[in-house]
Amino acid sequence: MKLITIDAREFNEKTKHLPCINFHQTANWGKLKSYTGWIAHHVALEDDGKIVAASLLLAKKTPLFNSYLFYAPRGFLIDFNDKELLKTFTKEVITYIKAHHGFELMIDPYLEYKHHDIEGNTIDDGFDNQSVIDELKELGFTHHNGFNLYNENLQPRWIYVLELKDKDEKAIVKDFKNEVKRRAKKKDLFKITCRELKKDEIHLYKEVMKHTADRRGFLDRSELYYEHMYETMHDDGILRYFVAEIDFDEALLNVKATVDASKAKLEALKAKETQFTKTKNEIKEEEIRLKSYQKDYDIIKHYADENSGKQVISGITLLTYGNEAVQLLAGNYQEFEALYSSTILITELIKMIKKEGYDYYNFYGITGDFSKDNPLVGLYTFKKSFGGHVVELVGEFEYVISKPMKSLYEIGIKCYNAVKKVRR
Repeated sequence: MKLITIDAREFNEKTKHLPCINFHQTANWGKLKSYTGWIAHHVALEDDGKIVAASLLLAKKTPLFNSYLFYAPRGFLIDFNDKELLKTFTKEVITYIKAHHGFELMIDPYLEYKHHDIEGNTIDDGFDNQSVIDELKELGFTHHNGFNLYNENLQPRWIYVLELKDKDEKAIVKDFKNEVKRRAKKKDLFKITCRELKKDEIHLYKEVMKHTADRRGFLDRSELYYEHMYETMHDDGILRYFVAEIDFDEALLNVKATVDASKAKLEALKAKETQFTKTKNEIKEEEIRLKSYQKDYDIIKHYADENSGKQVISGITLLTYGNEAVQLLAGNYQEFEALYSSTILITELIKMIKKEGYDYYNFYGITGDFSKDNPLVGLYTFKKSFGGHVVELVGEFEYVISKPMKSLYEIGIKCYNAVKKVRR
């Protein structure tokens, strides 16, 4: 076996057969990260002309020294349970990194630790990748942040996934909570449309994400970064930006027409003989519907009084690679939450990616603390309303090649962060 480098143009095609494939481990992701100072290396282990393991390695140079931090995002692409293969590949990769002045390697394998159910409880079915964690430690890695519950790592260790394999659309929707089903049905009433954005419309998505970031207190990417994401990943079918959009004038007319139709139906029912139980039940059901429609009308009327024409009200960055679709980023305008556009958009995307043949809809990051007093538990609660289950990954690992350089790097990071705080 020997370690070889692969041309970026060939990396995706030559590694698609390997275990643990994901969008982070693509040449496209490497090119995207090059805009923020990372250098992409594409390496593979070849055995008798066949690639048996590979990884995208990202390298970031330290400010003052000719030394690099290496990171394999969601890597390696390998059968982690093949101990000899993992040992050989790790040894070859470390040798490669040393030759390229690396002082540390970080990895966070796209590998499940133990099976969990929708509530986050461990399923006692014998599935357990503790042996992989033990093997990585034997090879010299440290389990960085261990079995953390929050977002201390480079990528989330806890994610939420909806399995679509062997299910038709009807069965998938059946597992949605009733509240999700009810909200999703508002799509036609409110005349909400869900569509993919073109390149020259990325600013619409950026505006949604800026509003969401300001509200939730996280740092948003620049519009230029979103453009770079599109340029490096869209044409290869990996990245798409989707939005939910409403025309308030059109929505008001449609809801009013629905209210009027319900009133007319109710009057017609009341004009019938009402001694029949069936008719009485129909009247009660229509009265309930009318009350709901009138409430919807009040909501739309309020919005239409302050807005006119089309308005983007929520957005999602969707990445499709391998057998899954990943909801990497999502945002919405809080003022329009009563329109349930996030639920509507996600529902439509789940249906779409099922038709496109993907097996999983990955809602991405959650926390592993499912207690009611966790201030972040709402994100998990919303995602689990679509069915699915919790996924716990094995976590992040670091292999320190040069302890002195690692210490200098950490000091440099602390100084940099301190200067940033002073400048604020």
